[in-house]
Amino acid sequence: MIFAFIAFVCVAIFGVFIIIFLVDTIRNGLAPSIPTPNSAIGEIIRGLRIAKGDVVVELGCGDARIIKRAAINRPEANFIGIDNGIVALIRAKVNTIGAKNISIKYGDIKNISNLNANKYLCYLSPEALEIIKKKLPKGCTLVSVEYKFKKIKPFKSIALREPTNLVHKIHVYVF
Repeated sequence: MIFAFIAFVCVAIFGVFIIIFLVDTIRNGLAPSIPTPNSAIGEIIRGLRIAKGDVVVELGCGDARIIKRAAINRPEANFIGIDNGIVALIRAKVNTIGAKNISIKYGDIKNISNLNANKYLCYLSPEALEIIKKKLPKGCTLVSVEYKFKKIKPFKSIALREPTNLVHKIHVYVF
């Protein structure tokens, strides 16, 4: 009897977790709920050209895998992950425990201001890119996964082909 109760509680907790995830995803609407492919992370980090003293912001950081890997490779830079999903924030905070050069913050790209970083990365829809375009400081670098700005030509675009022939595009912009 006790085992049935414990199983029921576990299923109920898992169900609540799934509902919160789905509500976050639907409410968000500006970023795909698809994680950046692991095969693209190295190229994203190279595209940012992170140096000592840089401040790197990931808009829509999800589980923070990208900035965690970058922080390990570039401990002399500072990294900020921003997301508006509760589940994503929890995952990002847990994933970056112990990383002294990473901070995870709640934020919605529609409402953020004073972005004082010099490097940005994101996997956001074209509509979201248009929102952040006006908020980016001059001289910054932005790496966008998959999507491009509507009327701005990237400094460089890279196509990565996976063994399954799926192609991921990375666009590097300098403002």
